Amino acid sequence: MVIDYWGRVRGERDKGAGVVLAELDLEALEQTRKTFPVLSHRCPSENRR
Repeated sequence: MVIDYWGRVRGERDKGAGVVLAELDLEALEQTRKTFPVLSHRCPSENRR
């Protein structure tokens, strides 16, 4: 299953194991990140990887 940033299903298999492909709209993703900047609200201690 492929879910977009708003929780909408963008690709799904009918049944069983397998591969699901979906196209990503990178411009829409970039715009969403600008208007909903979740990562900028993180605590500094959470930014470590």
